[in-house]
Amino acid sequence: MAGPLRMQYAGALNHVSSRGNARHVIAPGRGIPSNQIYQFQEQEYVKAEEFYAHFLDDPSDFMLRTYLPRVCGILEPFKAVPPLTTWFGYSISILTNTAVFGTTEMKEALKSLLRAGAEALKWGRNLDEEALEIRSMGYPSMSGGGVPPHSTLLGTGSEEPEASCSTCSGCH
Repeated sequence: MAGPLRMQYAGALNHVSSRGNARHVIAPGRGIPSNQIYQFQEQEYVKAEEFYAHFLDDPSDFMLRTYLPRVCGILEPFKAVPPLTTWFGYSISILTNTAVFGTTEMKEALKSLLRAGAEALKWGRNLDEEALEIRSMGYPSMSGGGVPPHSTLLGTGSEEPEASCSTCSGCH
């Protein structure tokens, strides 16, 4: 990653991790040298017995109301959001379910998400520009994906890490 783009990525990650109080990642310049890539902070954020029933029943609800509030402090107010399945019905249920969004804590969480989103869009636009420049020089596009280490989500502790993606054998 080129110098300026890497700095923007670090800036976006720092914004999310420091202002959002991310517990699962350490950003460059915040606990590790600024010239290193981010580091996952391995902890048991969710116990297996909590995970399986809730996640398998409703993955979106699990992520919104359980996992994200635990790994990102600014999102703790999302624990109080009623399950989206309770929003069906008369307008009174929708009205009462939205009350949580009027709290001071939720307003701060939403403001933080808006700021983080703006940083992510800025970084993404610059990443796109750099990718176009690289392709214009005749280099092939490279794409891929990423997932958190399995123990970050499942809390599998000291087990041997497995590959994080199917595109290569060296991801851990």
